[in-house]
Amino acid sequence: MPTMLIDLTHDEGIRPNFPGDDGLTILIKALEDVGIVVGKISKRSEFNIDHFQAADVLMIAYPVDRFTEKEIENVVDFVNSGGSLFLTAEWGNLKQNADILNSISKHFGITFNMDRIADSKESFEEEIKLFDEVIKREPRPQFPRITDFADHPINQGVEEIGHFSGCSLHAPEESALAWSSPTSFGDEDADSELDPGEKVGHLITAAHPHISGGRIVAYGDTSILTNKYINRADSKLFVVNTVNWLCKVI
Repeated sequence: MPTMLIDLTHDEGIRPNFPGDDGLTILIKALEDVGIVVGKISKRSEFNIDHFQAADVLMIAYPVDRFTEKEIENVVDFVNSGGSLFLTAEWGNLKQNADILNSISKHFGITFNMDRIADSKESFEEEIKLFDEVIKREPRPQFPRITDFADHPINQGVEEIGHFSGCSLHAPEESALAWSSPTSFGDEDADSELDPGEKVGHLITAAHPHISGGRIVAYGDTSILTNKYINRADSKLFVVNTVNWLCKVI
C-alpha cells in the first residue's frame, strides 16, 4: 500500500496524533480512507535513506532543528532515486524554518521566502470567541483565499483553498501549483500592511519542481494540514490529492 512517513526528528511544529486544533488527525484519517498508510520517523537514527525507501513519500513539515549535511544528502539521494518529498513551511522564517528547509529545497530549485502572504480583499475570516462562544468574525489578511490554480492532477476538483499565515515560494513559474490573488502581497514585516518594496500579487503558494527521479511538492504553509484549518473550503482535497500524486496514485 502507498506509504507516507512524517519526520518528527527535527523539532517539527506538528502533532500528528493530537485531536485538538494543532493536530493532524483529520488529515491522517482522510489519507487512510483513500488507502494511504501514514507512519512516523521518531528517532534521529532512522532519518536515513534505508528507512526512507520503505515508503513512497517523506514529509517534512515546519522543521526548526537543522539538518546535518549527511541528512540532506540522504534526502536528496532518496528523491533522485525515485522517492517523493513533501515540504511545508511557515511564515517569515519563523524559528529559522525557511533557512532550514532551503538547505534541502535549494537542491531542487525552490526557495521558501521570508515573508507572509497577506490579502486585505480576498481572505478568510477568523472566529473571535469569548468563553467558547463565537461573538464575531473578523477578516484575517494573513489568511488569503487561493483560487488561482495550475492545470494539474493535484488541483482536480479544487476551487478554493486557504494559505493560513504562510510564506511565498520562489520557483520556476511552470512549476507553480497555486498563486495568490492580484491584491495580495508578500508582507516582509508581518504588519499586514503593504510597504514599499514588498512584492504585490500572483505569488506562488505551492509548487512541484520538474526534476528527474522522484517527485516534490512544496507548500509555503503548514497550518493547512492541521485540524483547525484543513476543512476550510477545498483545503483537505488539495492536501489529499497532493499526497496521492506524490504516491503516484494519480
